[in-house]
Amino acid sequence: MNTLGKRTSEERFNTLTHLGGVVFTLAAAWVILRLGWGSGWKNAFGTTFFTCGMLLMYAASTLYHWWLPGHGKRRLRVLDHISIYVMIAASYTPICIGVVGGALGWTVFGLLWAVALGGAVYKITAMGRWPRLSLLIYLVMGWTFVFIAEPVCTRISTPALVSLGAEGFFYTSGTYFFAHDSRPYYHGVWHIFVLLGSVAHWLAILFILS
Repeated sequence: MNTLGKRTSEERFNTLTHLGGVVFTLAAAWVILRLGWGSGWKNAFGTTFFTCGMLLMYAASTLYHWWLPGHGKRRLRVLDHISIYVMIAASYTPICIGVVGGALGWTVFGLLWAVALGGAVYKITAMGRWPRLSLLIYLVMGWTFVFIAEPVCTRISTPALVSLGAEGFFYTSGTYFFAHDSRPYYHGVWHIFVLLGSVAHWLAILFILS
């Protein structure tokens, strides 16, 4: 680890907020994976993708914010941003495959992962350029739900639907802090909204599988 530089109190806050995400993912994984793997290959596939995507995002974010300034931190920043695309696509996977299914479900699944791959290439080759583009892609991916809303709303329970609504609220509200994260501690607040969104999505999947 680079020993140059200094870890600020704000970076400690950023680290702790998503270290909480790592702890949550590890604690919650056995519940959702046990249910998923016990209810057919589609749910096993979806819950595995979701759990791995969530763990990648929180682990990458925690490492990036904890790492001291230097070349290693710059590389981790790229991974941190890429993991957000992966997390969004992974979150949709159990919904697209396990709930929607058919041509529509698999099409949306494929499109989301194609965008995630494109986002990863963009981050690797043009990190730091057009920062608003990242936010736009995150929002477009997040609100892909409108294309599968009808089958989802008619096939899942009210608690699951309420949880998905709460997830959308947390993620969308949090983008304000992401867009203004040059202000002190706003990035950490964005992390908290992301964590709340993840918990809401986990609850939605739990209700769907229960």
